[in-house]
Amino acid sequence: MRVFALVFFVFLSSATIAQKAPGPVLQEARPETVGMSSERLQRLDRLVQMYIDSGRQAGVAVLIARNGKIVHHKGYGYDNL
Repeated sequence: MRVFALVFFVFLSSATIAQKAPGPVLQEARPETVGMSSERLQRLDRLVQMYIDSGRQAGVAVLIARNGKIVHHKGYGYDNL
């Protein structure tokens, strides 16, 4: 009975903490809304894809955020050659 009560207390405590402080959550936004350029991010796409196509890089993951907003995210290639 004591073990069950302890487990229940730990579960209840962690659930309460999670509800009070979920932490920051990033949301997506258009690049222009945070002062970035969609055209320049497309250039980044082409550059990274060039590295993948030439075999210089097997895979790349990109995430760009500004002012708490995700403005670009994409995965390229594979995890290995």
